[in-house]
Amino acid sequence: LVSSYNAAVDELEKHRGPNAGALAGQGLVLTVWESLRSVVQYAGGTGEITSLADLGLTFDQEGRMSFDTAAFQGAAGNFDELVTFLGSAGGGGFLDAATGILDSLENDTDGILTTAANSINASIIAEGKRISETEERIENLRRTLTEQMAAADALIAMLEQQANYINTMFEAMRISSGTYR
Repeated sequence: LVSSYNAAVDELEKHRGPNAGALAGQGLVLTVWESLRSVVQYAGGTGEITSLADLGLTFDQEGRMSFDTAAFQGAAGNFDELVTFLGSAGGGGFLDAATGILDSLENDTDGILTTAANSINASIIAEGKRISETEERIENLRRTLTEQMAAADALIAMLEQQANYINTMFEAMRISSGTYR
């Protein structure tokens, strides 16, 4: 639990602050962060074991979890209270609360992560479509400009031929009129 929690916190930290990663500014990061904190801050039970801290799980100033083996061994000596605190995935206690919180994150149909992934995928598809449409418009513009340039080149070539023809005619007229020098 400690190593998995700390790994998750490290990943979430990569997407926060001035050098944030791909999920910078996404509310999803804060939602997952708060959900993880809810899991580890669970308080329940009626005996000596009412929190994960009673089982030897503590947090430092940076929010990283650590494990105190001696505290856990002391709590494990009171097996009935440990079992009551932990509970089961469907029958109350820490495991039930953790399952509910994590299921709200990763449920296949309406979990926060599933919904966010679907939203991001839809955005990617829409952006891909916009890119394709823009590329098509650019290609059409390129083709039109190429055709216009070819027509302009042909017109210039024809005008040059006409200018040469007219110059040749004037030259021939000058020669035939005897003004040739």
